[in-house]
Amino acid sequence: MPITTEERTLYDLLFPHFRNRSAESPRALKGIIAEIPSGLRQRLRDYLTEVARRPFVAQMRAALDREDQPPEMR
Repeated sequence: MPITTEERTLYDLLFPHFRNRSAESPRALKGIIAEIPSGLRQRLRDYLTEVARRPFVAQMRAALDREDQPPEMR
């Protein structure tokens, strides 16, 4: 069993942008999320469901959902 997973690594990568928001955070988050392949994005959603009590999980799910919407709906 691996010590960490891709999903946990993505959580750790996204976390600082929610915890310590800056002027660059929205752009950084959009770029990071855009680079996540769709299959891994779904696994990240599943992971976030499992760890729902962790800080900023709801905000991460909302960011993922927002990026999955068509541009005219964002």
